[in-house]
Amino acid sequence: MSPREGGSDGHLVPTGGCKEALERIRREDRIGRAAGVLAQAWSGGPQPNLSRLLAGCTVAPLDEGLARSSGTLCAKAGTADVVDASVVVLAQLVAGAIVSSDAGDLRA
Repeated sequence: MSPREGGSDGHLVPTGGCKEALERIRREDRIGRAAGVLAQAWSGGPQPNLSRLLAGCTVAPLDEGLARSSGTLCAKAGTADVVDASVVVLAQLVAGAIVSSDAGDLRA
């Protein structure tokens, strides 16, 4: 899987663990977040800073269509991480950039 280098329309699909990069993003940028990434980031319990960030975000549900597309991408890439795959699929759908602290997880 390869993250897109950037979206021309300002969409961003951040993955977990990228607080520093997110702090540099201008307020007018639209930020999306995959529900699976939110689940991973929230695993330590309630997080006030993340809650404030999410107030300006759209959280994309892992519905049947996204699940199928993510599974197909996993099969093509030879990986099993459907959360990372869902981030890549969402970025492709909105022609958005991916902000991640570990882009290596998104390459295959």
